[in-house]
Amino acid sequence: MIKLQSENGTFDKLHSWICANLHKNLTITVLAAHANMSEQNFARIYKDKVRTSPAKSIEKIRLHAVKTLLENTELPLNRIVMKCGDSCEATLR
Repeated sequence: MIKLQSENGTFDKLHSWICANLHKNLTITVLAAHANMSEQNFARIYKDKVRTSPAKSIEKIRLHAVKTLLENTELPLNRIVMKCGDSCEATLR
């Protein structure tokens, strides 16, 4: 699992949840609800603590998951794309 640094581990549980739910639609609304915060407060605090946006973090987590699956499984690329939540192979590339 990729480790994103957040001040005081503030979002460690959320990052673990994201890794387990990459196939879902991970919008700010979903992430904020999971963190028990309002959307605006979540986006502001997340960027402050992690030093990047939630969208960039999800992209980084997805790319790491794709890389790991490509290296360690025989799954075809289209299955890996679906497991990691990207919409299509072209988007991933």
